[in-house]
Amino acid sequence: LPEVLVLATMGFSTGIMGSGALGESQLGSFVVSIVAMMLVPALLAGRVLGVSAAVLLPLGRPRVRNLLLALPLTLAMFGTSSLVSEAALAVLPRNGIVQGFIDGFPVLISSYWAVLALSVLPAVCEEFLFRGVILGLLLKSGNKRLAIVGQAVFFALAHLVSVRLPWTFVFGLVTGWLRVRTGSLWAGMLLHFAVNF
Repeated sequence: LPEVLVLATMGFSTGIMGSGALGESQLGSFVVSIVAMMLVPALLAGRVLGVSAAVLLPLGRPRVRNLLLALPLTLAMFGTSSLVSEAALAVLPRNGIVQGFIDGFPVLISSYWAVLALSVLPAVCEEFLFRGVILGLLLKSGNKRLAIVGQAVFFALAHLVSVRLPWTFVFGLVTGWLRVRTGSLWAGMLLHFAVNF
């Protein structure tokens, strides 16, 4: 558990550092923060903790049927995203952070590089850290359900903005289940990329 908390804190730190990175001028800081605070720790965790990389980062050759499982989930996530996000906006109070997040979307889609970076990097870095290392460590407890829920909580909290918490929690549950079901990170990365894109 201490290792999980340290790694989750790194994910939270990335959320804080990259939260303002919607503009093209700040894209570089987003890239550096997500790689330095998520990808590097995820890649080094196995060696530092003495846990097999296959346990923490299951990246064997992807099976076609596992990748195909991501396709209907992507469609389901689009509908779920709209429903959960609208419900969160209706229930949770708006503040400057929430409004800044909402207002930042037009800037986000104004640059192809930003769209690509915000689609590819989280799909790799967040999946490596949350569904790879954190879920892998939590799975060692033997309780799959608790492990999936636990990493989903950490994943949601790392996204900071209150209106995103419900959606990112649901997304964390689905991608966590997908990792456990397929035994690999590939389908979750594909799903994460498609939803972000």
